[in-house]
Amino acid sequence: MLKDKLLIVDDENAELMGIIYADFGFEVFTASDGRTAVETAARIRPDLVLLDIKIPVLDGFEVLEELKKREIETRVVMYSAYLDYSDTAIRCIKSGACDFVHKLDMLPEEMAERIRKYILVEKTLNLRVSDTTPVVDKLIHRTEKLTIEVDKLESENARWKTRNYRAEIITKSVYITLSIAAVCLLFRFGLVKSGLEITFVFIVLFILLMIPIDRIQRISAQLAKLKTKIRLKD
Repeated sequence: MLKDKLLIVDDENAELMGIIYADFGFEVFTASDGRTAVETAARIRPDLVLLDIKIPVLDGFEVLEELKKREIETRVVMYSAYLDYSDTAIRCIKSGACDFVHKLDMLPEEMAERIRKYILVEKTLNLRVSDTTPVVDKLIHRTEKLTIEVDKLESENARWKTRNYRAEIITKSVYITLSIAAVCLLFRFGLVKSGLEITFVFIVLFILLMIPIDRIQRISAQLAKLKTKIRLKD
């Protein structure tokens, strides 16, 4: 049975790591600098490269770029003992690696199991280092596009609220004017006389005039929600 080929690139512990991972059933190859790593990868075509970022000649990211340029189909797990996890992990994935691991977290038993899983995924889905960047870029582009769409919707919603608020003020002002004019006419023709009657009629007229506004607002709100749902689906 053929063993999975594992290339370990580390300027300090490559040989020791090679002995350890060989015990887990891998066919192990080692390199202590970036140039040797690229040359070895081109020669043996490993199933996975365990790649330290801080290495001489070419650093880990430069090695990764060379693997892509030379179309060496392999999976790459990058690691470091010195770099911040979150920012470095994002950069590694965007560059084409399948994972980033902090060196202090690299327990041999766990890493061996993870390496087997990555190799299995690569063989099953054929997602190799040369293919991962477009996938990640598409996800990032889609996220950015959705963010822009959300910002546009929020901006449109803010403008709609502003227009609606202004229209409501104007409409209420008009309705108040109409109510006052109606009360004045009723008073002039003697249909209302006391201050209590005038107040009561004014309130009733104003309420009757305001009923259509509430209905229009509900319809407008429903249309806005429907428009938003349609855009989100698209």
